[in-house]
Amino acid sequence: MESTLDAGRNLEKSLSFLGEAAETGADLVIFPEYQMMVPDFFRLGSIAGKEVSDEFLREIKAASLSHGVGVIANLWEYDQEKPQNSAVFVDRGRVVFTYRKIHLYDAAGSRESDIFLAGKPFPETFRFSGFRMGAAICYDIRFPELTQLYMKDGIEFLVVQAGWYGGEGKLDNWLAILRTRAIETGCFVAAAAQCGPLFTGHSVVFDPFGKKLAEAGDNEGIIVASISSEVLERYRKDYPLAKQKRINFQMQG
Repeated sequence: MESTLDAGRNLEKSLSFLGEAAETGADLVIFPEYQMMVPDFFRLGSIAGKEVSDEFLREIKAASLSHGVGVIANLWEYDQEKPQNSAVFVDRGRVVFTYRKIHLYDAAGSRESDIFLAGKPFPETFRFSGFRMGAAICYDIRFPELTQLYMKDGIEFLVVQAGWYGGEGKLDNWLAILRTRAIETGCFVAAAAQCGPLFTGHSVVFDPFGKKLAEAGDNEGIIVASISSEVLERYRKDYPLAKQKRINFQMQG
């Protein structure tokens, strides 16, 4: 998806994509980071307010219910002094889980912390359609401790939302890190990414062996992948990583 500064336009596009994805028979539809609105780091006054976010979520919930699909949307929550960059899981019209981005992108000339408040560094997992799932947002995936925490909780499917900014080597980084997270945790990784001139695009799905199941290009579109518990069981029989792990650590905020 290529979002803009116009939340209303992004909502209209999101609902169209959601309907198209539901027609493929999908059980779960994942949108990228900045789905609701791409932040302008140079004009902070352009940030969308709580009423915009609330309306966006209402429409996503209604569409999730009408299409009978799970949706992981990305929007801004306004419960504190700054919004939080949040992955909101809606299951048939109900919000059942929310992940708030922990590692804000204060890098390469951008300062996401000027806009957003970071989430707490002890995220939970959730279940959907028989799979134990966890979420990460963009810059989070550069920090393997997050997925190692999920691994201790038995993660089987990692959802990644990203607005992965382009630049030298950035696409290679994106694909390499995602494949690594799949292999080292023994889980599926499904990553939805912003496209357009600022971002790398290339939404992608990897299985636990690091096999690429689907990949988009740098244009808008929908990719579809089938997730099988049989593949998980085969990988974990050969590589029981969670049981064999000898080095443990603690994260302190």
